[in-house]
Amino acid sequence: MSQPRQLLEIINTHIRNLHARIRDARYGRVGVDDLLKLHDELENYVDTLITALAPERITDERFASASQELKNLTDKLREFRDLIVRGKYTEAESKLIEVHSAIRHIYRVFTVIRAGAPTPLIYQLSPSTPLFPPEIILHTSPMALQVYNLIIRRGEMALSDIIAELKADPGAVSSAVQELIRLGYARLYITPDNKWVLRPVR
Repeated sequence: MSQPRQLLEIINTHIRNLHARIRDARYGRVGVDDLLKLHDELENYVDTLITALAPERITDERFASASQELKNLTDKLREFRDLIVRGKYTEAESKLIEVHSAIRHIYRVFTVIRAGAPTPLIYQLSPSTPLFPPEIILHTSPMALQVYNLIIRRGEMALSDIIAELKADPGAVSSAVQELIRLGYARLYITPDNKWVLRPVR
């Protein structure tokens, strides 16, 4: 079992223990300080997991995705700690479920980043990550930029769906597609049911 996977299993066990201790706190069997200690230990485990998963090299969109997911987890951990301090144990247990989900999501996102997954997969895992189109596309037609952004987020799309999504003139979309193909940022292929599909090349 890899080190990140082992760390994730340790975190899973620690979170189960935290759930049990929060339930004890509701009945006065565990104090706030005990819960805060467990919270700090959880943060230490998370930091170790992130260090183990951190890629050596990272592109703009991958950095943005990683940063966004880390901020989301940091916010949830802060909210969880605040609920413990305020003695709101029922809400804290619900927030801990969100924290656990965010940790597992970070594990997935960082794993695909380290594996060199294609850009569309990064956007599917982290949909609100900002786009970073290549500069050369920024200087082409606005339609080419719109088409590029669309296929990067979706992974691939039928030409008919692109036209419908953008509510654009088919001729303008066709010109934009040819420009993206010429620049090497997209390619066309035909499906078994005779649909032309545009796929990003990244």
